[in-house]
Amino acid sequence: MRRHALLAVNVVACMCASLPKSASAAAAGCAIEDLMPAYFAFEERTRGLAAPRRAELFVTQFAVEHPDFFSREAFGDKEKLRKSSLRLLDPNEPEQLPGFAPLTSERFHAVAAAATLEFGKAEANLRATFRDYGCDASVGFGPSFLRFDGHGYAGADGRTHMLFGIDTIATLHGPKDMPAFFAHELFHLYHEHVLGRQIPSDDSVVWWGLWKEGLATYVSQRLNPTLTAQQVLWFPADIVAQMQAPGVFERAARLLLRDFDKADETYSKWFTSGDAVPGLPPRAGYYMGYRLAAALGKKHSLVWLAHLPPPQLKIYAHTFLEAGAKGSSGR
Repeated sequence: MRRHALLAVNVVACMCASLPKSASAAAAGCAIEDLMPAYFAFEERTRGLAAPRRAELFVTQFAVEHPDFFSREAFGDKEKLRKSSLRLLDPNEPEQLPGFAPLTSERFHAVAAAATLEFGKAEANLRATFRDYGCDASVGFGPSFLRFDGHGYAGADGRTHMLFGIDTIATLHGPKDMPAFFAHELFHLYHEHVLGRQIPSDDSVVWWGLWKEGLATYVSQRLNPTLTAQQVLWFPADIVAQMQAPGVFERAARLLLRDFDKADETYSKWFTSGDAVPGLPPRAGYYMGYRLAAALGKKHSLVWLAHLPPPQLKIYAHTFLEAGAKGSSGR
């Protein structure tokens, strides 16, 4: 399942979650491994060493102890992981993404301390809303060296692994964003849990991305009702204003009808931050999917939306875009 990420190179694929092994295991919630205390201890222990040596020790000592998090699928081979780790372990080159302030140690530690607590609150919030909530995934918190904020993949054990890059989260998200961010990612796991094999085999097809990301965004706002559409969509910082400019929604609907059954590179243009459909902001597909979910949410509950079978949803989505292309979708 494609995951929320800032850069186009960070959009990675994982298989949908398998059905729960047992009702009791699923009801217990996600199994969580927090690597951050151990990482900060490693960081402190190696502080006096040259950055290349610290990176080498990170790969040979720290990463090998946590193979589920620092998987080849998520980080590449050992050499790529070594180069990536220099982003955090070289004090002369602080982590930074274009358009965002450099990551400070204070912010990194603060977000690390808050992340598991906010995750737990988000999971409790989801469980209260979706009584059939289940999570048989393995969830990890650790440094991602700006590779991802949230990333899911299917491990060799057949289990879904959901990874959270604390340094990336600290770079991209403010405190107000975190409840909606975790709600968004947790809903993806729940959605996969309840739909199982109903999910399209090629989940990078545009019409499914429209629903998958749009519904997760809409749910994150419904569960955090004080947040605006812009806050739950979060990037670009003016995506709502851009999409509400005269004629933009209608044009986007027409282009989505054209791309409805396309995948891969076309998907990237609609749903990643490093790419865009010409004339539209990056991640325009998130906004359009959010509008689709909000339209259906006027008549149906969140539980109904979560259980909506993909073939039926596909019809709703096409009808919604046809109306939008004609300027009759409403605001």
